[in-house]
Amino acid sequence: MTKLVARADGFAELVAVPSENVFAVPSDASLNDLSLTEPTAVAFHAVKIAEQTSLTNVQDSKILIIGGGAIGLLLALVLKEKNAERITITDTNKKDWMFVKRLHHVR
Repeated sequence: MTKLVARADGFAELVAVPSENVFAVPSDASLNDLSLTEPTAVAFHAVKIAEQTSLTNVQDSKILIIGGGAIGLLLALVLKEKNAERITITDTNKKDWMFVKRLHHVR
């Protein structure tokens, strides 16, 4: 299992990390696609925590996602893959809210 890396200067030009925390990516991978790696990992991690701590499974739960930004939308996609059906997304940012509404994730 990969250990968390708790180091300062994560945005430095160069940083040293343990080799088990480094993953190779295909040389033809687009930077746009790769830019979604970390927010997608956050969404998967949130679902994993929910599955471990919830009294019901995600398929039977009413789920409220607060925030319709990138991570909120990725979270909804991960939950859909886990067969969750009762997902509601809310947001106070009108631009994000309108985008979510267009995606039909709002009831």
